[in-house]
Amino acid sequence: MIKFFRRIRQNLISENKTGKYLKYAIGEIILVVIGILIALQINNWNEKRKESRLGYQYLTEMRYELQADVSMINGYISRLEKNIENNEAALKTKDINSLSLDSLTMLISPQNLDFKVSELTYNKMNNLGITKLSNNHQLNTMITNYYNKRVVGQKLSLAYLFESFKKYNDYFTYQQDYFDVYSFDKYPSLINETQEEHDSLNRLGLIKFITSIRGRNLIIEDLGNKKYALSGLQGFQAATVGLLSSVYNELKQQNSTIDPLPELPEGYNFKVIELPEDVLKQYLGRYELTQDAYILIEFENKKLLLTYHNEDGDNFRKLDISPFEEDKFFIHEFLQQVYFKRDNGEVKSAAFNQNGEREYKKIN
Repeated sequence: MIKFFRRIRQNLISENKTGKYLKYAIGEIILVVIGILIALQINNWNEKRKESRLGYQYLTEMRYELQADVSMINGYISRLEKNIENNEAALKTKDINSLSLDSLTMLISPQNLDFKVSELTYNKMNNLGITKLSNNHQLNTMITNYYNKRVVGQKLSLAYLFESFKKYNDYFTYQQDYFDVYSFDKYPSLINETQEEHDSLNRLGLIKFITSIRGRNLIIEDLGNKKYALSGLQGFQAATVGLLSSVYNELKQQNSTIDPLPELPEGYNFKVIELPEDVLKQYLGRYELTQDAYILIEFENKKLLLTYHNEDGDNFRKLDISPFEEDKFFIHEFLQQVYFKRDNGEVKSAAFNQNGEREYKKIN
């Protein structure tokens, strides 16, 4: 092609056709410029396509982080609401001496809110110098405001609450001498009395502490911190759910086949239904996570309990799971859904919807 154009120029010069040569030269320059512009346009198109793919990838990662955060925050809100309700009921009782040991212990129990919000994807964006994930200006602004304002504010609030928790917990563990914070059965050789005597002394000590000026002030301050924490978490939850919905809608515009958001009842209020005992027992067994870890589902006191077991031999505490539809359950503490899947009427696996659906095979 280059030789072809060179031959044309040489012929025009040899024939002394200067005017035609100039016109040809100008046309060749224009052609080169057009070629460069086309190349630049193709390059820009390729770059935008790469940015679009990268933006979709990060939005997807962000979506699952936000889903996990919503589930975690719901668990803390649920526990705080129950704890505040129980505390206020105990404080409003006409006779503190009528409360049981469990009620008195619950009254002085703080709530540990030492958790962290996921920022992995957003930090990855910042490290790569990415300032936006889509052409949706409103969504980009929401993401920036959420992580630079709401998350920062929530971390400061949680840091304050955790410091208060540590001081409160340290006082009960190392400073006060009204009651024993450890259970009787943990180190029985260190206790001289029987369990009944130990529980009775603990109950009297708790009443003495709670009715003291310092005790009353500490309990009221702790209740105030719990209400402050609940209000903050509810506001943060609304912001997290709002961003999650916006991120999901943007992803759905780019890919209509993406898996749906967790189908939580409105307000995350699951309505527990009753299933016959013989149906509940169909879900019992071990569900394999890895070669060395599994989930065990058992039947106790007419309900299902879930426990996680790992290769180190650690057995975590049992969690209540309740049905809201047949084959559909939720874990109370985390408001996480569990779907049991069948083959020819027999339960074969359990799927958990946190951080995307993950399915685990029933092994017995």
